[in-house]
Order: sequence, then structure tokens, then C-alpha cells
Amino acid sequence: MQTIKFYNDNNKLIYEETVYSKLNIKKKKTRLALDQVLDRLNERTAYVESKNLVMLSLNLRH
Repeated sequence: MQTIKFYNDNNKLIYEETVYSKLNIKKKKTRLALDQVLDRLNERTAYVESKNLVMLSLNLRH
């Protein structure tokens, strides 16, 4: 189990998700998926309530 947190440029937490799979951030696919989630989050101005963005991006199961 891992907690993924995304922060904006002002170090304010903009999204947090607990993932019940081990993520290997050394894999390019994982880094690209996390970067895409971060890009989508940066387009928004408020804290996002959806709790499945990372899991959906990486096709993980709960």
C-alpha cells in the first residue's frame, strides 16, 4: 500500500490517493502515467475529490 500525493508549485496538496499495489517509479510507463495525472490536476484550481485517478491511469485494481 502506498500513498501518492501531488503538490502544486506553492507546495499545497492538490491530490492524494492510496494505492493498494506496489508502484515501481523506475518504470517509464509508471512515471509517464503519474506525469499525466499531475498535468490533469494542474489544469484544475481546486482540490480534486475523485480518489481513483492514479489507479485508473495505471489500470490497477483495488
